Amino acid sequence: MAPERARHALIKAAVYTALNNAVKRAKLPCIVFPDGMTVKINDTTSYEPDAAVQCAIKVKLNTVTLDAPIIVAEVASPSTKRTDALFKLPDYFLVPSIQHYLIIDPDKRLVVHFQRAEADKPDTRIVREGALRLDPPGLTLDFDELLPELPGDDDED
Repeated sequence: MAPERARHALIKAAVYTALNNAVKRAKLPCIVFPDGMTVKINDTTSYEPDAAVQCAIKVKLNTVTLDAPIIVAEVASPSTKRTDALFKLPDYFLVPSIQHYLIIDPDKRLVVHFQRAEADKPDTRIVREGALRLDPPGLTLDFDELLPELPGDDDED
């Protein structure tokens, strides 16, 4: 696995925290996972999203695979933007439980929200501010918590 920029690591942490806080506020029977858990697409393809939410399923603590994620999130980086949008998007929606796929772009300060719709074709929304409602499972994310302004600078070392 390639090293990550500080921005990427901090935004991944913010995404996990925002999802976890939203689940708690909504009092949902869901668990939020940070990166490291596997989402199996088919027999030959699996991904490790930067964050995922799984609801109403007892977690097997020794597993590395999520049984039925409902939300998956990827934090885009210059090297992954193409893969996140062109390959992971259609693949994630092959998983019947996934209702929402979020691509968080820290460089453009936006969230692309894909939601499962009729005939399993996702509806798309671009969010730059305000609240983002994810139904199901019934939670609301605050854009500024999901994609906070970061301290520091963009200068190279």
